Amino acid sequence: MLRRIKEEDIDSIIKIEEDTLNTTLGKEMLEDIISNPIMNAYVYDDNGVLGYISTSFDGITLEILNYCVASNHQNKNIGKKLLEYAINEAVKAGGKTVFLEVRQDNKRAIHIYESFGFKLIHIRKNYYKDSCDALVYEKVL
Repeated sequence: MLRRIKEEDIDSIIKIEEDTLNTTLGKEMLEDIISNPIMNAYVYDDNGVLGYISTSFDGITLEILNYCVASNHQNKNIGKKLLEYAINEAVKAGGKTVFLEVRQDNKRAIHIYESFGFKLIHIRKNYYKDSCDALVYEKVL
């Protein structure tokens, strides 16, 4: 089931982020997402949070902030469902574009984004702490 994030989801999300991304937005940021009117987060819940996506939306542009699926639940289309849901919510609200950035070495994520019609528009050199580049993608809705 896809739904909006709740306060009680935060610990599960942090665990998934740390496990899959080796970093986390953190409890405070996730709490801010819940209370901030231009930010949204959605979870895939099947008797527990299996994945989530967080976004910022200004009425025109959707920005994907963080997006991950628990390691033991990957390759089950959960990630695709989350991304599709977030994009559809933006379309319903009048969104025109979607932006995101992804590590250049995250081939699995890049494949998903490109399969959704995202186009590479910019490279941020040495963006991440380990000097990995960030690829900036855009999708026109």
